[in-house]
Amino acid sequence: MIRVKENGDAYLDFGTGHTMSEAIKGAWANIKLRALLGKKVVEFYFKKNDGTLRQAFGTLMSENR
Repeated sequence: MIRVKENGDAYLDFGTGHTMSEAIKGAWANIKLRALLGKKVVEFYFKKNDGTLRQAFGTLMSENR
């Protein structure tokens, strides 16, 4: 949904509470993470709904590599 602020600036509201800039940064981080996951075991963090971080390790490599 397109919304307009009181000062006249228009912005997209996805209902997530994130700005477009934050959404794009997050999307690029996910793309880069997925590329790394295909090459090696990667350490990454999930942000939980309560704001805390959870450490995780993962890979998308096949075992035949």
